Amino acid sequence: MERNPVGWFEIYVRDMARAKNFYEGVFGVRLERLNSPQIEMWAFPAGMDAPGAGGSLVHNPGVTPGAGSTMVYFSCRDCADEEARVAKLGGKVHRPKMSIGEYGFVTLALDTEGIMFGLHSIRLRTPTRTEAGPLAALATASVLLVAALHLGFLVLEMFLWKKPAGRRVFGLPPDVTAASAPLAANQGLYNGFLAAGLLWSLTLGAAGVPVRVFFLVCVVVAGAFGAATATRSILWVQALPGAVALALTLVASR
Repeated sequence: MERNPVGWFEIYVRDMARAKNFYEGVFGVRLERLNSPQIEMWAFPAGMDAPGAGGSLVHNPGVTPGAGSTMVYFSCRDCADEEARVAKLGGKVHRPKMSIGEYGFVTLALDTEGIMFGLHSIRLRTPTRTEAGPLAALATASVLLVAALHLGFLVLEMFLWKKPAGRRVFGLPPDVTAASAPLAANQGLYNGFLAAGLLWSLTLGAAGVPVRVFFLVCVVVAGAFGAATATRSILWVQALPGAVALALTLVASR
């Protein structure tokens, strides 16, 4: 079958003005009067090339509307949104939003004519805070800052350790930097691995949160150990930024 079997629907109503106001209000659309000389029909917005079925409200004196004869399901992004407007517009929620497993969610409701209809929404993955929102952006920015700091440490320790710029940063004389250059280069490489791990975790989206937490914990532990065994300034330039980024990441991923 090349297309869905349902191509049109008609909802028979007693009071067209009341029903029209109800459906326009629930779905936030404007119904269009159809050219039908025998009966009054107001169509829902529909495009010939758009997916789904078109349909209309129908007032036909020869047909008595009632519940149970036809069930129409309207497609929604989240059926809870339309459900919240049903009672306000004179309808009644018969069955609140419920899961139908892999097929999404449905709400059953009664319109102003007492006709039951359904609201259907597919099961959408709710974005985590690590994927959307200002807190997520702040957490990401803090991780990028920590990664940038460690890339800077790599440059200083691997390439500038014996140069005047490197000696000024660390406050070390030439003879000390010359003797400790291999050790500093190894330390710089480790800092580069930390930066690479953090940047990699950001490319993984929500799946990268555990990876991000692991590398940030490594940063904090290394910074705290360095502050205790080498110089206290490491606590402020490495451990503190790592701890802030770690806290923001954990809060944003909840």
